[in-house]
Amino acid sequence: MPIAQWHEIFKVIFIALAGMLVGVLAGYHLLHKFAEITYKKAHKTSQTVQKSNSSEPYCTVIYNIDSKNKTLQEVQAERRLMKGALVNG
Repeated sequence: MPIAQWHEIFKVIFIALAGMLVGVLAGYHLLHKFAEITYKKAHKTSQTVQKSNSSEPYCTVIYNIDSKNKTLQEVQAERRLMKGALVNG
């Protein structure tokens, strides 16, 4: 084979490899932009939440309701009143 044919073969191979490299780099760039946009969307700053000043964030409330001679509805109504007093108080 003459050197001119080898030169043409290498030229075609080089152009094909360069095209593949450009394609891979363009694909990488597109995926990187996609990841950047989705990351920003997922990590948006949300509304601020007011934190409690209490040292115990959760506590158990025991309602001391005398349920003798009361119906279930009366006991539940009294419990709702106590909850309302705790929340609004």
